[in-house]
Amino acid sequence: MPMKRQTESGYDFWEVSSAFQKSIRRGLTDDALFWAVELSLSGYENYLWKRMFVIVSEDIGPAEPNLPATIDALYRSYLSGWGGRLALVHAILLLCQARKSRIVDNALIVHYRKHHQKSKGKRIPDWALDKHTSAGKRMNRGFEHFFAEGAKLANKTERYDDPYDAEVYEAITQYDDPTETPRFKALNKNATASKTPTPASLFDAANRAAEQAGEPHSE
Repeated sequence: MPMKRQTESGYDFWEVSSAFQKSIRRGLTDDALFWAVELSLSGYENYLWKRMFVIVSEDIGPAEPNLPATIDALYRSYLSGWGGRLALVHAILLLCQARKSRIVDNALIVHYRKHHQKSKGKRIPDWALDKHTSAGKRMNRGFEHFFAEGAKLANKTERYDDPYDAEVYEAITQYDDPTETPRFKALNKNATASKTPTPASLFDAANRAAEQAGEPHSE
């Protein structure tokens, strides 16, 4: 059982958390804001963000495909000090008004809990055994098979014309890759990864602050 906690106004913390998320699910903006402010004034703002990162996948998912990036941007703004509670309220409003779908959470539950049942008799499909696999190499499969089967796209967009489609087979089979040359590797051996903070590192910082404050944190 979760440890008993109370908010500033005497509510059970976990019940407030539940009311917050379920208000967002139902699109009850004022209720969601009320419960969010209750958590905020009780010192649980880091926990609020944790819940919102859960909600954007659990209750919205691909119904609003750009929303996770927007929530992440608002969280970074909040952490920077520039956005502050404006960013917090902005995120809550977006979540309340977003189109909803439970497909991500439903898919997670079904596939993780039924994985072993689904795996019985499941075979690697033939089209996956291309030149990049040991089985594909044994069958002497090359780029012709890869472009016919391995690179086949479902739901291919008609929005963009691909001017390289007609040339790519020739380029990959008849020309060398310059990035595989010793000169290229020598020139780029000192390239370093970006120092931009990742969501994981931001959560780590938030969790350390949460632990110091004695509040629930992301796990």
